[in-house]
Amino acid sequence: MKSKELLAIGASLFLGSCSSLVIATSFPGLDRTRLTADQAARLTVAETDFHRVRSGREAVHAQLEQTLRDGGTKIYRGNGYDLVSRHSIEHRDGTVGHIVGPSITLDRAITGGAPIHYEETRFVAFSQ
Repeated sequence: MKSKELLAIGASLFLGSCSSLVIATSFPGLDRTRLTADQAARLTVAETDFHRVRSGREAVHAQLEQTLRDGGTKIYRGNGYDLVSRHSIEHRDGTVGHIVGPSITLDRAITGGAPIHYEETRFVAFSQ
């Protein structure tokens, strides 16, 4: 094979595997250097689900426990974490819109101590 063909095959294999890559989220208050191997593995799974929900996709590791009738909020329970995909209707200063985005609570199984809560929610106004 020519070097260009090898490079193209290698690039496609790498890019094809990127869908499972997770960029670590900095959860304030969580010291990754103190995690056990089990806690780190659970955290990686939690981060995967958090990133999927943040990008508008379903969690793949946590179980869907409930879908609320508030505009579509979904509540998931994972191994050591609770994940909420917010999509609720809200009024702010006379403007109607949605609160959207993920929030996660990491419990003792991951943190080794007190739970840590982190969220990336935002208000999105309906178009007039």
